[in-house]
Amino acid sequence: MKTQRLTNLDIIKMLACLSIIFHHFQQTTGLVLPYVNFYGGGFDWSSTVELFFMISGFLAAANDRVENKNCLKAFVIKYLRFLVSVIPAGLVAAAAAYAVYFKTGGWLSGISYTPWKTVKGLLLIDRGWFGTDGLTLNNPTWFLSILLFCFALFYMIKALCIRIKVLKPQYFYAAAAIVYLVLFRLAVPVYLPFFNPEMYRGAIPFFVGCLLYTLFKLPDKLLFVLRAAAVLAGAALFKLYGFGGIFLVFCLYPLIIDVCVHFKQGGGALARAAADISPAAYVWHSPFLQVIITLVALCGMYFPVSAASMLGFAAFVCLFSLLWHRLIEKPIYDKLKKI
Repeated sequence: MKTQRLTNLDIIKMLACLSIIFHHFQQTTGLVLPYVNFYGGGFDWSSTVELFFMISGFLAAANDRVENKNCLKAFVIKYLRFLVSVIPAGLVAAAAAYAVYFKTGGWLSGISYTPWKTVKGLLLIDRGWFGTDGLTLNNPTWFLSILLFCFALFYMIKALCIRIKVLKPQYFYAAAAIVYLVLFRLAVPVYLPFFNPEMYRGAIPFFVGCLLYTLFKLPDKLLFVLRAAAVLAGAALFKLYGFGGIFLVFCLYPLIIDVCVHFKQGGGALARAAADISPAAYVWHSPFLQVIITLVALCGMYFPVSAASMLGFAAFVCLFSLLWHRLIEKPIYDKLKKI
């Protein structure tokens, strides 16, 4: 597989991010569209988060360098990059929530936030780690909280492989995916730190994504056989589960990544913009929605709820995210690379 930038994946991440923004906009405002609904429709668009996990795992394996043996440093830099957007966006969400609380005595959307819960949300150690008390301050960042753990486990696997001099970490990727899949299918009713439904939802597609990268490096003939087997398995999974998570994670999403990787990379400036926008847009869209709710609740501001306002909101979030990345995130990322 070539080492060129996979711009097709950048475009897919942007489309998935937009579906999440539309999903939360409809969920928050109660907007119902006549044909396609991203919340409450026939397809659960929130399940595109699993596609984010899988792409993240695939790119983690693809971008990993054998010569880079400082796993702790790599993880810390990854964590700090997450916090560049998570903390300011979380503080905006906190300001909206606490403004409503101090004005009305009630919490935004009926969700209470203790100081400790607020700190856990800002540091991405809430959902799936130790938190069992419902939604986080900036709820979409539950994905980043789980993703952070996945990266921690990814780098622990790499450190173990370096220590025991094993050059094929895919066996450990498979083991991690299988362990979480078995616990998920057994529907273990205990919510434990790092072993709970939210972790299953993230770790399984993440490590399936890592495995995909290693599979794509196989000879073409063997890869063709695996693709044929995947199509047959996918048909069986669809028959059993429909558009459920099992079918998405083990058939549809791997197929999407396969097509994106092996077809000609395109997009140019559009793909580069998508790569800049999607991470920040995912983090910032919910705080902006919370600000709108707060202004409506406290100031009586009129906010039209329509398809046009949903598209306008998404456009605003994307423009803000592009500027945020290029003016704030990128300079900080460049400094982190020099550590």
